[in-house]
Formats: sequence, C-alpha cells, structure tokens
Amino acid sequence: MDLYKINLITSELDALGALEIAGFDLSSSKNCFNYMIIASGRSTRHASSLAKNIAFTIKKNGYLLESSSGIEKGMWCALDVGDIVVHIFLPELRLEYDLDGLWSEYLCSKMNIPEGAHNIQ
Repeated sequence: MDLYKINLITSELDALGALEIAGFDLSSSKNCFNYMIIASGRSTRHASSLAKNIAFTIKKNGYLLESSSGIEKGMWCALDVGDIVVHIFLPELRLEYDLDGLWSEYLCSKMNIPEGAHNIQ
C-alpha cells in the first residue's frame, strides 16, 4: 500500500473541506486499480476545486495523473492516479450511485483517513 500517496490525497481533501472521505483497499479484487478514495464536495464549484487541487498536488509530488474526468461540471469528478482512483461527488450523486455500498466489503481502516472525515451513513 502506498501510504504516502494515499495520505497525500486524503490529507489534501481534508484540508480543503471535503466531506465524508472514505478509503477502500481493492488490491484483493480483480480491478485495474488497487485503492479507491471517495469524498464529497459541498457544491459543484467545491467538488471541481477539490479535484483540481488533488491533480495539482499529485503532479507536484512527482506522481503521474493518468487521466481525469468531470472536473469541468463538478458533479462527479474522477482522477486516475495509477493504482488509486479518486471519486469526488456531490452528496446527492454519491448517494444515488452508492459506490460506498458497492465496495463496502473493501472499506479500509488502515488508510490515513483524517479523524472525523469518515462519516458514511
């Protein structure tokens, strides 16, 4: 587990006021990525800003941002950081698509999710 990269992402999300940050260890599943981080933004502008800042932080720290989508609209932003995928949703879309529920068996307590940020209903 690349704890440094995961901590970099989750700490940045927390510092920027992301809501309900959750981490999932998917390394034992048959996916093309090993980890997933899900967070919510308070508005489209906030979600878009979170995604842009994560992309900047990733690049600034020497990691490759493979791809990104949805940043312009800010409703559901996705960032591919190699072995980690980051999803930033508006709260209502997060509930609708329920990736937290879909991947709940992989919820990971080993990731450095900031205290109090992990409030999944």
